[in-house]
Amino acid sequence: MISGMARLALCLLAAWGISGCEREAPPAAPANPLKDVPTAELLERLRESTGPTDVADELVRRGAKALPYLMAALRGEDERLAMDCGFIVIGIGNAAAPAVQELLRSGTPRQRARALQVIRYGAMAARVAREAEAIGRRSTPGKDMTAFLDLRADVIAALRDPSDGVRTDAANALRQFGPCDDATASALILALRGDASASVRSHSAFALGHGAEGRADVEEALAEALAKDADARVREAAADALGAMAGVSNATLDALRHAEEMDPVPKVKESAALSLALQRQKAALR
Repeated sequence: MISGMARLALCLLAAWGISGCEREAPPAAPANPLKDVPTAELLERLRESTGPTDVADELVRRGAKALPYLMAALRGEDERLAMDCGFIVIGIGNAAAPAVQELLRSGTPRQRARALQVIRYGAMAARVAREAEAIGRRSTPGKDMTAFLDLRADVIAALRDPSDGVRTDAANALRQFGPCDDATASALILALRGDASASVRSHSAFALGHGAEGRADVEEALAEALAKDADARVREAAADALGAMAGVSNATLDALRHAEEMDPVPKVKESAALSLALQRQKAALR
């Protein structure tokens, strides 16, 4: 089975329409052999497929008409079909966002996790397309996916979900929305400092370090986690996050030095040492 990221690329590149140069006009499209195939049958073909097919493209083309079938698959028991349908839902674009939002709000823990995966990749696709447009690299019309970026508040709310896995997926998804706004940073700091799950705390640290530049409260929370968190995965993530920041205070540099020298776990020591080196390089360039 091909990887999730490969499926994402196969389903969405045509929808994004991102290119480094202008393309020649495509030749006339041949007759579509799937045009009259019922949507339910297309889902069965997708279930039975072992690789990329024209079925996914046809389902994206049908858009909102196919959405009830795709969302039913996202609620179903077939994990691989749900993953494939999730990527197709992203390819449909803005029209799909309300259905995914509803799944996140009302689904089972597994379904909520699937919804967050869709939102995560949908937000990433929207952000990448927006960045590509800003430098003039979009040369063909593509699906608008910006509605996925409007679901940030729902993802923040999912950081309070009863399921550890859903909260972890929420922290992961928030990384794809770009720079943290105040609500995102505050929610991630709260998760980093107080969530019972080390997985949630570590992913929250990573999201903060890669999306909350220049915030003293974020830097303080990460340095605190590096010094005090009982789980080595969280301390390592906090060290990595501090290294990713554009610049940190002398107090934070001291915390990184202390971790490099005194932390009992080699991976944490290594991450602290690397982050110190990165911060020295950044300081030399300023």
